[in-house]
Amino acid sequence: MEIPEIHNHFENVVLLPLNILTTDWVISIFLNYLPLEISDVYLDMFFKYGWQALYETAIEVLRYYKNEIL
Repeated sequence: MEIPEIHNHFENVVLLPLNILTTDWVISIFLNYLPLEISDVYLDMFFKYGWQALYETAIEVLRYYKNEIL
């Protein structure tokens, strides 16, 4: 678990298992939040390194917004 505070917060707030929500969220980061100019870089990383590249990026986004989330 990379960010236990956020994990615990989500466990307390979200009534569904997190794994149901996370895959769609990770994919939507690249479609909705990253500027189009750099989204191709992350998609290239996905095709080269697989899901691990996307999950690591998603974890960094959560770290960046940690205070707002909590």
